[in-house]
Amino acid sequence: MKDVFKKSVYGVGYLGFGTHKTRFNNKATKTYVAWKNMMFRCYGNNRLKSFPTYVNCFVCEEWHNFQNFSEWFNSKYVEGYHMDKDLLFKDNNIYGPSTCVFIPQEINKMLTKTDSKRGEYPIGVFYNKNISKFTAQICIGFKKRKFLGNFNNCNDAFFEYKKEKENIIKETAEKYRDAISEQAYVALLEYKVNITD
Repeated sequence: MKDVFKKSVYGVGYLGFGTHKTRFNNKATKTYVAWKNMMFRCYGNNRLKSFPTYVNCFVCEEWHNFQNFSEWFNSKYVEGYHMDKDLLFKDNNIYGPSTCVFIPQEINKMLTKTDSKRGEYPIGVFYNKNISKFTAQICIGFKKRKFLGNFNNCNDAFFEYKKEKENIIKETAEKYRDAISEQAYVALLEYKVNITD
C-alpha cells in the first residue's frame, strides 16, 4: 500500500489522506499540477534556473499536504485565473491560504516585475543619452509602451511612473470589481509602487 504521508514531492510534499486525487482519466488533475508546480518553484533542485526570483520562497507547512492545498484550491479557483502570492502582502515569500489569491492574467502581468531587464535605474525609468535626460515610460496591457515624459533627475521620472502605475492599478481594480475577491480588490486599491520595486 502506498504511503500517503511519505514526503515524495521534492522531499517536502506528500499526498496525504483524503478524497482529492492526483489523476483523473489517466491525466494529472489541475489541482495536482498547480500544487506540484508550486512545490517545484520553492524546492526543486533546478528551480532557480527557471525561477530566479523564487529564491527564499517557501510553502506553508499546511500546504505540504496535497489534500489541504486541494481543499483551498477547489474552493477559490476561477477558470483562467492565476494563483498569486504577492498581491495581498507585497514581496511575500510564503505560499499559504492567508497569502494567496486568484487573479486574472491581466492583473498578474501588471504586477510582475522584470528585474533582469531593468538595469541600474528604478522601475519605469531609463537614461536617454541622446537628450541627457531620464525618461519615464510604462507598459499598457501586454506590449504597448506609453511615454510619460523626460526629466532632469531619476527621482522625478520614477515618481511620474509611480503616479501613472498606481492609477492604472486602481482602474483595473474597478474593472474587475465583481470578478475578484474582496481581499484582492482592496489590495489593488491600496497598492503602492516603491522605488525599490
